[in-house]
Amino acid sequence: MQFSDVIQKRRAVRNYEDRAMERTTIEKLIGSAILAPSAMNLQPWSFAVVTDRQKVDEFARRAKEWLLASLSKTSYDPAVRHMLEDPDFTVFYHAPALVFILAKSSASQAAEDCCLAAENFMLAAREEGLGTCWVGFARPWLDLPSTKTELGLPDQYHVVAPIILGYPKEWPESPGRNPAEIHWLPEDRSNDAHGPVTALAGHRGAIEDRLTKPLASAPKKFGLDVPPIVSEGPEDGVRVHRKIELMKIQDGAGPVKLTVHCPCKKSFDVEYLNYQSILRSQVKCRYCGRGASITEINPEDVRLVVG
Repeated sequence: MQFSDVIQKRRAVRNYEDRAMERTTIEKLIGSAILAPSAMNLQPWSFAVVTDRQKVDEFARRAKEWLLASLSKTSYDPAVRHMLEDPDFTVFYHAPALVFILAKSSASQAAEDCCLAAENFMLAAREEGLGTCWVGFARPWLDLPSTKTELGLPDQYHVVAPIILGYPKEWPESPGRNPAEIHWLPEDRSNDAHGPVTALAGHRGAIEDRLTKPLASAPKKFGLDVPPIVSEGPEDGVRVHRKIELMKIQDGAGPVKLTVHCPCKKSFDVEYLNYQSILRSQVKCRYCGRGASITEINPEDVRLVVG
């Protein structure tokens, strides 16, 4: 499997075959995990492994009981209580193995380094046809001093990534990903010479209307002797509207604000540091969650934020 395929096909698996995990397989995955980068090459990770399915289920039960009794002491949303109270819900999903990665100290970057190792571990598992799921619910209970003492783990170690592991009964479908939010720094003025262009923020599945002709009046309206860029318009899109004081905006005055009109019939404002930072930025509807990428701009509808 190509590396790009491994990344794209990794899933959080919560349904496993009743099939034991071999120690040699887990050691191989940990061997990949420890190839992760770490600050100053300190490699601050340690690994605890449970391959007894009954023991994994026991830990799941105890972690659930602790969460129900101590939910108010955690950072979890109180709304998760209804899930924890479901008698059929089990924290570790009856997985045959549990691997949790611990930071060996509270030093700066130790936890982040362990997260990098965890990603390596999960990708290596996918390449071997194994499913994983990082179960954050289990971390508070596993990290209790009493739990670490019971398991024979050093008290100064901190649980970062509890990961269940096993052979999946099925591979879940991808839930999809929102468009990446990218801030190009320092500010990129490479498109300034093109002048104002038609604006369209596209998102698959969000069809409002097609934009098939340039806004030819924009350059004349603002006294700019440059042609607009013609946009053929994607199959779907979220229209972005803005207005006022184009020349000041293009000259770098800011901040500026866009009003985004989503196909869900809701509108909301998005503020940017300056005009140039709008291009290639991402927006997400605050009401329906629809994503959009702004690839072109019609400054006619941009407005300056005053004060």
